[in-house]
Amino acid sequence: NPDASVTTATPSVTGASDAPLPSQAALPPKQAWCPSEIFCAGKILQAINIAMPYADSKTIVDKPTNGTSQSVISTFNDLSSSGNNTLTYGEIVQFLQTSFQGEGLELDPTQLSNFPQSPAAFQNIEDPYVKGFTLEVHKIWNLLIRDTDESRVCQRSTCESSLIPLNHTFVVPGGRFREQYYWDSKFILEGLLKSELYSVANSTLQNFMDEIERFGFIPNGGRIYYLNRSQPPVFIGMVLSYYNATKDDATLERALPIMERELEWWSNNRSLSIVSPYTNQTRKVYHYSVTNTAPRPESYLEDYEAANGADLSPAYTDDQKSALYAELASGAETGWDYSTRWAKQPKYNGTIPATYIESGLQWDFPNAWPPHIFFALEALANVPSNVSQSPIPLAPNGNSWNLVPTNQLGLTEEKLPLQLLNGNNTAPQGQDINALNGTVVNGGNATTEEGWVRTLRREIANRYMTSVYCSWYATGGSIPGLLPRLPNETLALTQSTDQNGHLFEKFSALDVDSAGRGGEYAVQAGFGWTNGVLLWLASEYKEVLVRPTCPEITAESTGSGGGGGSNMGVVSAKVGSVWASVLLAVFIGIGLMV
Repeated sequence: NPDASVTTATPSVTGASDAPLPSQAALPPKQAWCPSEIFCAGKILQAINIAMPYADSKTIVDKPTNGTSQSVISTFNDLSSSGNNTLTYGEIVQFLQTSFQGEGLELDPTQLSNFPQSPAAFQNIEDPYVKGFTLEVHKIWNLLIRDTDESRVCQRSTCESSLIPLNHTFVVPGGRFREQYYWDSKFILEGLLKSELYSVANSTLQNFMDEIERFGFIPNGGRIYYLNRSQPPVFIGMVLSYYNATKDDATLERALPIMERELEWWSNNRSLSIVSPYTNQTRKVYHYSVTNTAPRPESYLEDYEAANGADLSPAYTDDQKSALYAELASGAETGWDYSTRWAKQPKYNGTIPATYIESGLQWDFPNAWPPHIFFALEALANVPSNVSQSPIPLAPNGNSWNLVPTNQLGLTEEKLPLQLLNGNNTAPQGQDINALNGTVVNGGNATTEEGWVRTLRREIANRYMTSVYCSWYATGGSIPGLLPRLPNETLALTQSTDQNGHLFEKFSALDVDSAGRGGEYAVQAGFGWTNGVLLWLASEYKEVLVRPTCPEITAESTGSGGGGGSNMGVVSAKVGSVWASVLLAVFIGIGLMV
């Protein structure tokens, strides 16, 4: 499966081979936390990114060198005795071809000899299609499990790499994310536990404990260029989930003091003392705040252009650039990189990062993410009974839209996307599409007296199952003996004739058989947290999940012949009510509890 294979990107000349690179801004300051002259901010990384030899800025910083650090630095310096301004596109490409190996080659795909074929958590899934699909997703772990290949790990006498070698087996998200990541692993672990892959779940935690002991915190990911930031601190919750599933006292015994150490790091490095203007009491508040004055190495070109763009008038000062670089890194530390929620003047009054604002950013509409689904379902599952058993308050003027705080979603009700399936509108303009009246397409089957909380949980669980299932099916997925693969003439419309089903990192709230879109890199497939949340959800909601209804794939619905499964046009069931219902549930629940 190409979602998990190790590939090597080939550099391309993006200008005339003998043409000099464009003029460059002054180099940013050296970063004490990232001293590499090759993989951290400096003349080599900046020149390579200016030449744009790869479609993804992350590619070059994941390639181990083909020789010692000094030999690579000397080769670069010999390219031009007059500085970077005389380097040509062709020289950069030749330098890359001779001085670097393939990205990710230090990691070994791992096949588990004792892989469980039929975990108990999936045996009682009632719908046969949902059960068959869940078992197909379960098998994908085999494509995402990795070990560090010690024979390929760079030593100072051989080569240099950005990889932080890990002592234990781990799961990668997939695609460009070829190393272990912090908060991705929270959702991965939830799925591993349902899949009875307890040893891999344990090794995931062992790796994190090793990193806390070594660095004092868990880095964003397993590369040296992530050593100035963490991600949402979910480690303690991961240990709790693991212990509840395994009762592994030995791992808990090791973890307890290490959890304290991580909390101490957050307290020392990411906390503020805030005096309440209402009570005059001082509270400790945690925030994301990264010390950084240079472009992120894995997104160097994107950050460089944001700080030095020709459209900036007046141009940023050095202090303004440094502040921007710190804010970009801090946004990445949140895990929600990026959203209008982090804008200097936020465009909506949101309490969760979900909105109908179409900004083109990763975490804004129409993208819907697996963590959104997990947190929404867990929040609903923990609504107190005195709240869940209470009726929803009557909305002003009889319309539940009026319960949403002003500008929460960034648009007015008449601009909400309607629910469409093959042209049949199930929630006409003017109808209260936020009401819990069974209008949600692919929301499962209602039962009598299930209550508003259970209704929302059923609808959201089924909608997530639908997005993952239909986008996988539209890109070549099949279930042996149950669901045949789409014919090649249909898969040609999604450019998937040579594929066998993708699980994407994000989905579209507009197209249930399409991946999400936008952001600073192309949508990725694989995909660790998507699989994890799907498997967790399939186990927790097995009684209410039903076979998704996927829209027909046609030349008209896919635009001009599809987009490789990543941007397949407006094909499918649009849903205004699911996210609106989630947000309403949050506000109503808070209101009732208050």
